[in-house]
Amino acid sequence: MPSDPLSIHIDLAAMQANFFRRLQHQLDVTKVLQVGCEQVTAEQVAEQGEFGVFRPASGAQLKHYEAKAEAQDWLLRGFLRDAIEGVGLFLDECLQVCEVLPLAVKGSAKAAELHRVFHDLPRTNHKLHFPQKLEKLESQFGVATRFNANVLSLNKARTCVVHRLGVVSTLDADETGVLKVTFQHAKFVARGQETGQELVLDRTGIVTTEESMLELHFVDSERHFKIGERVRLQTDELYDTITTLWRFGLTAAQAIEAYGKSLGIQFPSPPSEA
Repeated sequence: MPSDPLSIHIDLAAMQANFFRRLQHQLDVTKVLQVGCEQVTAEQVAEQGEFGVFRPASGAQLKHYEAKAEAQDWLLRGFLRDAIEGVGLFLDECLQVCEVLPLAVKGSAKAAELHRVFHDLPRTNHKLHFPQKLEKLESQFGVATRFNANVLSLNKARTCVVHRLGVVSTLDADETGVLKVTFQHAKFVARGQETGQELVLDRTGIVTTEESMLELHFVDSERHFKIGERVRLQTDELYDTITTLWRFGLTAAQAIEAYGKSLGIQFPSPPSEA
């Protein structure tokens, strides 16, 4: 049976934008809930008593300040969980594009091959564990980023949150007995034009003593959680998580484009470069 001609449109920018939009929406929802947690009073909670309320352990309720603290922790852990789930969906799309690119080069395919690429492989890829998706992208297509280790560490924390309520066990820890999470942290630095001295701008109200250039630096930031400790993220680490995943998304799309170019595919230049 002859192959059918194909016309395939691949929009890497849209795939990347969808990933970033998903992260943005998760951040927006988390911030709304954070503000609510910070401002809610014990009286407001008491006023929400519903008819026929059920208490599974009456007398063991948390005090209001304890519930607020636990709620903040739960929100940050929930954001981490959902953010990494979003990365998993993004990796599914990355694998799909990499599977399709060779077909785009051929310009034709038989029905069985199309069914395999557009029906069977997406299901198979979706069932892969998070690290396996990254490994397949690298081993089969040469698609990898220098932020893979960061993302894998965040996934380890997510696994602990999902399966062990965030309490670190031997299943999560490395050989030193800790769960290590590595973020990409963005910091603003004022570099003096005369002295070259750097001043880190990490809060409002900092005044420079000379004319300075504002620079944006990205550095690794680590958190260690020992066995028995609970994974508790700080508020600023929410933004470090966003920064890490944003940089991963950018470089993953670039790596896929490089793979496509190695096959002979020509990608249009961004509007700013046209």
